[in-house]
Amino acid sequence: MGSKPALASFNGGLVVAFQANDPGHTLHVAYSPTGTSFPAATQQPNVQIGSAPGMAEFNGILYIAFQANDPGHSLHVTSSPSGTNFPAAAQESNILIGGAPAMAVFNNKLYLSFQANDPSHTLQVTASPDGTTWPAASQIGNIKIGSDPANDCLQGQALYRLQGG
Repeated sequence: MGSKPALASFNGGLVVAFQANDPGHTLHVAYSPTGTSFPAATQQPNVQIGSAPGMAEFNGILYIAFQANDPGHSLHVTSSPSGTNFPAAAQESNILIGGAPAMAVFNNKLYLSFQANDPSHTLQVTASPDGTTWPAASQIGNIKIGSDPANDCLQGQALYRLQGG
């Protein structure tokens, strides 16, 4: 495993996704219907990732977001209705991310948070109404983070876990 894994509930099971521990940095995905035993992960040959992935289910589709596998650090997003086969990711060239993103669903939108791709290291958030349209990210206050954030929702409240910087 070349990155920390992402884990998401999908179709009654669990999906784990991670970056390969090789020079190609391909996305690998495994699905477990029980969540206790996973088969060998499947390589997604058209998806090279430059960071650990963020992953969430939104409207019956599994989305995976990650930093580009190049010096540009743009956001890339791929999705799969099956949760097992992912096409080449769409580049969101207007959004540059400083590390691994985190994803969560809240109020019928797919949220993505990440560290700014500049020396400020501020928390940035964007939200998509459909999983494919991503507006420019907004800085959240003057919150500086020293690592990749984590997102989740609990009883209708958005939660962010931040690493101090």
